[in-house]
Amino acid sequence: TPTKTSSSSSMDMVIPQQNFGFRERIVAAQSLSFLIEAILSIQPMLVVLLGSSTLQSYSSTSTSTSLSSTSTSSLSSRYDLFRVFEAIQLPAAQCETVMLEIIPVVAELQHLIHRSTSKLLIRAGHFCRSITAHPLFVEAKLQRRGSNQSAASGNTKQEDYTDWLLSDCSSAWNDLCQTAAGWVTPYKARELLWSECVQSVMETLVEGFSRIQKCSAEARTEMSSDLQTIQVGLDRIHRARPVRGKNYVDAYLKAFYYPEDEMVKWISQNWEYYHVQHMEALVTNSVLGTKMKSKQKATLLRQVRALYE
Repeated sequence: TPTKTSSSSSMDMVIPQQNFGFRERIVAAQSLSFLIEAILSIQPMLVVLLGSSTLQSYSSTSTSTSLSSTSTSSLSSRYDLFRVFEAIQLPAAQCETVMLEIIPVVAELQHLIHRSTSKLLIRAGHFCRSITAHPLFVEAKLQRRGSNQSAASGNTKQEDYTDWLLSDCSSAWNDLCQTAAGWVTPYKARELLWSECVQSVMETLVEGFSRIQKCSAEARTEMSSDLQTIQVGLDRIHRARPVRGKNYVDAYLKAFYYPEDEMVKWISQNWEYYHVQHMEALVTNSVLGTKMKSKQKATLLRQVRALYE
């Protein structure tokens, strides 16, 4: 059964002080797992009952050997579920098909819950804004514009976003591992949520880096250095290797240095893994893009957008 947690009408799911209600969100995801397991456990009986003309036989045989260890409340729940399937007039022949369709839907819903929670825990919006406000990146943009202003005032490492990001991630992991008031985060849920947190960090890095316009070589080097620092820091907290991990960001950064033929090839092979604005930024802000004529750049941008149509 799902792990229990106390509910409160005062629980605010969107403020950091209460960890964005991550425990309640975990319970929601775990409840979905429990639901699908319950449905699958009664699938054989469900097929038989839907094939009969009535469900009365189930009511009269609810104390049979196969159900002798099942609680009254569980029997009632199963009977109610049978009534639902009967009410929608689902043929027995389609029962297995429906079951097979439910499983991926439930898994996807769980994934969405973990994904949305992870972005809150790492403060993805604030993280992205901090990347674009990094002194070195801002200074590089000002220098490209011919400005005499210094964004960093001689110190390009002030208020480093990598420090507070790793601090937030460490706090999130500690909260996931903490036992308080009878609450224990299930191991599988903890690992899934942490993996989503790491992936959200990497996706936000790509988003933030893509917003840096007219970036200098020094700034690009700083991006790679920050990526390495973040990966090492995350591994020290707890190792995870999501689908979109360090290589996802590293490949994107390397593409900024490709010549036109290689860039076009890379985009055509990887466009499904990145948002259209990421690929547009690659064309516009890359080393190639800064040297490209406006007409040539516009043609390449149209080719990129056509991939997403």
